Amino acid sequence: MSKERKVATLFLSSIGILGLLFAGLTFADPRQTEIVKPRIDSSFDSLVVPTRVVPTRTPYDYCIFNPQDPDPFSAIAAGTPVPLEVKALSISDMKAIRSSQLSMENIIYPERNNNKYHVLLIPIGYDNPAELKQQIEYLVGISTKIFKDINISFSYLDQSMPLGIQKIDRLLVPTDEKEADVLLEKIREFYRVDNAVIVFNTTDGLGACGNYAVVSGNDQYAASGLAHEQMHKLGFSDGYELFYGEGFAENTELFTSTQSLASLIKVAYDVISPTLRIVSSENVCNGQPVYTFNRYRNVMTSLFSDSELQELFANGENILTPMHVELANRRIKGVLELTF
Repeated sequence: MSKERKVATLFLSSIGILGLLFAGLTFADPRQTEIVKPRIDSSFDSLVVPTRVVPTRTPYDYCIFNPQDPDPFSAIAAGTPVPLEVKALSISDMKAIRSSQLSMENIIYPERNNNKYHVLLIPIGYDNPAELKQQIEYLVGISTKIFKDINISFSYLDQSMPLGIQKIDRLLVPTDEKEADVLLEKIREFYRVDNAVIVFNTTDGLGACGNYAVVSGNDQYAASGLAHEQMHKLGFSDGYELFYGEGFAENTELFTSTQSLASLIKVAYDVISPTLRIVSSENVCNGQPVYTFNRYRNVMTSLFSDSELQELFANGENILTPMHVELANRRIKGVLELTF
């Protein structure tokens, strides 16, 4: 079983900290009550979701802010100003970034297939090349296993880059995303990158996802943290206990009604419905039951340690659900169609 683990997501707008919308709360895997699906045919719209579920624990309300909630980001989402500690973890060097001489030789495991979605890991804070290679090679290898059924590839830059990273409360974010923009523009002159993930050599802080996903590289949860943030970049939402604010957004992980979901989610569900059941999250939104698609291990609701991942792989399991795989491949297909 996965240990209780804080998962955090940070959405940053161009105005920086004022763009904070959501962040993570502690989430323990709930005991999910399976809902038998009455179906007339195979179409999604024939699915009837019960309106009443008897919870096995006190439900968490995603849509009502609890003033006793100690998490500062919940207060921010509720419109309450809260001071956040900001700590610089690495110092940027824009001159070094602009003058860096990068080429295809610096891309390890380059993807030549233009029909795949290309993810590039960019290391930061690695003084020891051997440590960089060991940690990033591991992340590439295990990410390839996690995303084995998704049309995606992972490569990495073989140099540690002088990008600035800061910690806002507990979340890792770039000090200035324009620096990352400059670096990525240089790389894209010779190599296609659909998404860049910044891997910072630290155990201090949790991953975050703005224009750039940032993950802690030297951490037993680094691999599942990377997968979590990459899934955000593919349009997937959080499924852990989080105050979402007024106007609960029906998303890929949580919903109050099947009729409110996006059409692409409905299409994807029609394809994989024989292998996936709808279950109760055992939580609510303004007292209304909230449901989820899976009974499986789910990286959007909890992080998993390296040892837990290896155990899951040995048992033929994964931390992505059938819905994740189907919907991610459809979204990637749409991205590639727009690119080429």
